Amino acid sequence: MQNTQIVAGIFYAGSSFSKALSEFEWTLRQNAAFWQNAVLYCDPEAWTRIRSHAHKFREVVVDDSMPPIVSAQRRWCCKGWWAHKALERFPRILYCDFDIFVLRLPDTALERFLDRGPKFLYMPDYRTPAKQVGCGVAFYDRETPSFERFLDLLYHKWNCDERAWTEALGMTGEKLLASDGHLNPHVVDYTRLIDPAEPLPEPYLIHGISGIDDGLHRMRRIGFGARHFSLNISERLSHLRHAFFRRLHGTR
Repeated sequence: MQNTQIVAGIFYAGSSFSKALSEFEWTLRQNAAFWQNAVLYCDPEAWTRIRSHAHKFREVVVDDSMPPIVSAQRRWCCKGWWAHKALERFPRILYCDFDIFVLRLPDTALERFLDRGPKFLYMPDYRTPAKQVGCGVAFYDRETPSFERFLDLLYHKWNCDERAWTEALGMTGEKLLASDGHLNPHVVDYTRLIDPAEPLPEPYLIHGISGIDDGLHRMRRIGFGARHFSLNISERLSHLRHAFFRRLHGTR
């Protein structure tokens, strides 16, 4: 994609950072070619821990200018803040979390589909009226409506990007599917591929897949084998632990 910048972010979160770092390192192994074209935003604390991976991105922006309200609640607010900062530099961005599986690299066909923002993931399992859009992968451009309202709701009310966008746009799942504001079928959550009602074309990106959180099992449920997946020893142990508890509780 020549006119759309891939963007991501990682922040330091104390004791929980080890899980984020594991997911980060896995996606760099699994989806290396995808991230080579991405701009990564991070805070100074995360930078000291991921500096050795900087060459795997187009650029790394170490952000030491976060407003106090963002710095105080980084988990979700960073995603809004860094998307806002990226749009000051780039007219179109595809903001991605790290728990993605890249089947096809973005190309001109995907860019043509990303005609105007915002576009979100459709999440079939979202039942809460206050949360109806998926922001694990989201497309924005400088004409994205309600972006300032989204940021206000994110910082001052919800501290959750998905709830903030749901309110900012007055969104429901039915409204999302009936609009052109979703990423289907090109970028989907893995739950969209479990027993679909109709055959789906191969997407570019599948959200909700990583070396942790039982990603290998999720891939098998949607028809991919272990040969598609890159796991280190700790990730394989995590997969075995998840498999044990599935058998223990009789779940799929």
